[in-house]
Amino acid sequence: MPPTLVGTLSQHLKIFKIIGLDFLGDPSVVNHCRHVWFVSMLLLFFIGQLLFFAKSDEIEADFMDIANAIPLFMMAIQDLVKIVALSKKQRVKGIILEIAELWPKEMINEEKRCLMNSWIRNLKMFNDYVYKFTTFSVFIFVWGTFFVTVFTTSDGVKTYLFPFQLYYPFNIDSMWKYSAAFFFQAVTGTTIHLCLYLPCDLLLFTLTVDICILMRLLQYDLENIKVVEKDRNGVFDPAEAEKSYRAVTELARTHQKLVKISENLNEVFGTIIFTVVSLSAVILCFFGFLLITVGGTQFQMVRSFLAVFVKMFIVFCLALPGQILSDASCGVADAAYKSLWYESDLKFRKIIFIMIARSQKPCFLSALGYSQMNFNTFCKICSSSWSYLSLLNQMYQDTER
Repeated sequence: MPPTLVGTLSQHLKIFKIIGLDFLGDPSVVNHCRHVWFVSMLLLFFIGQLLFFAKSDEIEADFMDIANAIPLFMMAIQDLVKIVALSKKQRVKGIILEIAELWPKEMINEEKRCLMNSWIRNLKMFNDYVYKFTTFSVFIFVWGTFFVTVFTTSDGVKTYLFPFQLYYPFNIDSMWKYSAAFFFQAVTGTTIHLCLYLPCDLLLFTLTVDICILMRLLQYDLENIKVVEKDRNGVFDPAEAEKSYRAVTELARTHQKLVKISENLNEVFGTIIFTVVSLSAVILCFFGFLLITVGGTQFQMVRSFLAVFVKMFIVFCLALPGQILSDASCGVADAAYKSLWYESDLKFRKIIFIMIARSQKPCFLSALGYSQMNFNTFCKICSSSWSYLSLLNQMYQDTER
């Protein structure tokens, strides 16, 4: 595989290996054991959250406890969908290899090399910043509750705080029990979020941007393709015309392959995008509700604010490449039109017309065909979450009166 392409994916692939997902390597016993361990931990974590709702009356959970558990439970559902989708390792590997097949091995043209390097540099920088900020936020969200519990008391009574709402078949009435339960939540929650939830979204982000890079290089080639003009006698040079025809035919095939890769991407990640579109508004609603209604320490407000911001930013991380992909695929038609096709022979024109017609329907990230992931969808998710938040807050205030 081209080193520049590997460089865009290496960070995500290394993290996935921690949980036994090796998309490019051969199957191994070690990776299988890691994957079984992670899936078991994920299922146990999900069952604990599910039992919290089933046993809410028994453990006397109040309204705020339920409100805190709902968004985390929905994110756990997204985790299950992601692990199922990523278990189709051969299909993910196939997409990576299809991109690698079209990826330029050597770049002689200096302008094209600068163009590609600029995209790759911005992509790596974006991924790096997202990982660092999300890691910091997860550390505060998860581990901060332990320090608050250890260093605070209320009337001499210790209040045991947890980052997640899980059901335990025993009472947490001592510090050692709390430490053991918290350690399980912290390690499991941190591993799930940093090794599955976030890398999965960023893998989709990176693969989509890689396709956009190839689309942009295709546009450059179309805009600068050599078009054979008529000589003084009004006749095309047959040899040069055939060479030009072969060049534009190769570009048309590349465009067709890129469209197919984007369709394959939707087939693999469509369910993940669907859960983002369908559940993110509710998740943002409840995290926002906790932010405006939470009582107690300022830490709880900071924790809720980070949850809202990180979740909204992750949704944006899927809307951004979807919008870029749509714009880049539409840009192929403009680039084809700028290729001086009107001065070429008939065969050249036919290929250009086919590419322009194919580009009229842009590529996009699809939520199982129900919705397209772009800036409009991101705005709809944010507006829906605000509407849900207003309704939930009004209902809560009515019950408190």
